[in-house]
Amino acid sequence: MQQKLANHKAILNPAEAARHYVLSLSYPDADLAPFVEHYWIVRWDLPPGARYQTEILTNPSVNVSFMRDRAVITGVVTGKFTRELDGAAMVCGVRFRVGGFHPIFRRSVSALRDKVIPAGDVFDVNDGWGADTLAQPSDALVVARLAALISAKQPVHDERLDTIARITNAIRDDPSIRLVRTVSQKFGMSERSLQELFRVYAGVGLKWIINRFRLQEATVLVTSNRANGAAVAGQTGYADQSHLIHDFKRIIGKTPVAYAIG
Repeated sequence: MQQKLANHKAILNPAEAARHYVLSLSYPDADLAPFVEHYWIVRWDLPPGARYQTEILTNPSVNVSFMRDRAVITGVVTGKFTRELDGAAMVCGVRFRVGGFHPIFRRSVSALRDKVIPAGDVFDVNDGWGADTLAQPSDALVVARLAALISAKQPVHDERLDTIARITNAIRDDPSIRLVRTVSQKFGMSERSLQELFRVYAGVGLKWIINRFRLQEATVLVTSNRANGAAVAGQTGYADQSHLIHDFKRIIGKTPVAYAIG
């Protein structure tokens, strides 16, 4: 189904992004739901000579992407992901749940952090697989090929995925969770065990995930509360407004006010 980009906190400047490309999402059947967040298809058709740089404040997820000429696996991007669009094209892929790529990769996902590798290193795809998939006559058939590719790896549901999902959902829904120590107390796990679990399964530490979710939420709030940075800091669990400004400038490249203006 087609999605409004404004509904996706990871997409920076979503109103402007929606003028340049269209995002469609489909969700996995029950057998792959423990591993796959969703399948995605992006289309754009820009005028001759026009270019647009999309910016994404990525989730703690691994993506596999298929273009007509290549297929890649992208680990968790700890900074800001950017891609320049031009011409007319279509790209499809799979976004895995936090930790969901581990049963397919079968080793520490931290090895993929801030890296892009050929999809053929993990999946049974050749150079023409992406082009064949994108040439399918319907989105449903594109998604069916993506699902079959994941199923062929026979991922095994691991109870640690359920633990990661519960923790991730708690962090996303409760901005008062700012410390790994809080998660440790809430879920009855040692801080060391939590950090190792997320490093191996998600590819990044739990502290990074806490910070990323609150920064994503802050980008939404500063747009609607342009003059109230202190309130935004409080709502998203920042110690004060200066810490919020620091994260915006370091990762997004702008102050909250500059980002809100666009």
